[in-house]
Amino acid sequence: MEQWLYELLLTHPGLSYAGVCDWNPKRLAMMSTGVTADMVEAAGTALQAARFIYIDGQSDEVLVRSFLRHDGLLKNPKLSVSMANSFGAVASQGIQKVIVRELQKLAHEYPEWAAFRVERVASILKLEGADMGSLLGEGLPQGLGEALPQALPQAFPLPTATATATRPSKEGLGGVGGISERTRNTSQPPRKATRRKPETAIPANWSPTQKHSEYATEKNLALDDEATSFRLHAETHDRRCASWNAAFSSWLRKSKPTTTTARNALWD
Repeated sequence: MEQWLYELLLTHPGLSYAGVCDWNPKRLAMMSTGVTADMVEAAGTALQAARFIYIDGQSDEVLVRSFLRHDGLLKNPKLSVSMANSFGAVASQGIQKVIVRELQKLAHEYPEWAAFRVERVASILKLEGADMGSLLGEGLPQGLGEALPQALPQAFPLPTATATATRPSKEGLGGVGGISERTRNTSQPPRKATRRKPETAIPANWSPTQKHSEYATEKNLALDDEATSFRLHAETHDRRCASWNAAFSSWLRKSKPTTTTARNALWD
């Protein structure tokens, strides 16, 4: 359940360049059959305890903590400005402090990234940051840090990532949730990394499949309108995806039927 929620948040259409989106368990539960708001709440609590996300119940916002580390947008100066704009739109002071702290750590680790030469990002780095543990009234679980998303690439993939971190975290993997730090065995050759399908921008010739058409007919969805909105969203946010057909299937599952009268009213 935690994996489903984490993937859902990463691919959420409302996820900003700062890695923040609305936290609405009831609405999130409706994006998959057999899921209730209570299940979403429980999964969110578990992910927050493991420091994958930070939920602010006062502003109804949620932060994917390692989004800026793994998405690659901080290597692009223009996207870095968009990130700074998204940061300013965050209502939660707690989430803003966590973002500031994550940026400060990244600036120390990767000073060559383009973002840290952008004036607006530099001004954010001067603000007061805070670790999640201090905001939650707890210390950071020993050994749980930036390495965790890298250690579980299959359990917690990053569908929107444009680049992945290549060097390991200075923090270990030890002892949280059954994950223990692996000791190096020099007598055995290193395991080959599993090849993943590359993530690309939406192709110019992409179009819905027959299965999409059948699903849209069954659910009374305007397939052409949905496909147009889907493409515009992908191009506007410069999304990258390994399977655009699968992404559109997920998009359709979240779409609501539009009556002919309501659809025509948009053009009146």
